[in-house]
Amino acid sequence: RVFINDAVCEGCGDCGVKSNCVAVLPLETEFGRKRMIDQSACNKDFSCLEGFCPSFVTVRGGRLRKAKAITSDDFGPLPEPAKPGLEQPYNIVIAGVGGTGIVTIGA
Repeated sequence: RVFINDAVCEGCGDCGVKSNCVAVLPLETEFGRKRMIDQSACNKDFSCLEGFCPSFVTVRGGRLRKAKAITSDDFGPLPEPAKPGLEQPYNIVIAGVGGTGIVTIGA
């Protein structure tokens, strides 16, 4: 995995320009905008390393920490939605990207 040390990063954005990767994201710090890598979006092709930047840290054999689970007690019960009258036919616009179930739900 590749990480960006924000203490070293100067926020030049060369990593994002070289890789054109959606996993390279802006990180707002007290010293200005830096860069970070979204590990859940990283495809691990390491093209971001092509940028001229000393802030990259590569970790081999490590694992990401799992986020703390949200307990169901944190939220109250949801109210029942108001049901519209169905006296006449109606249309629904369904928008999406292939692979997200649009064809299935639209059938």
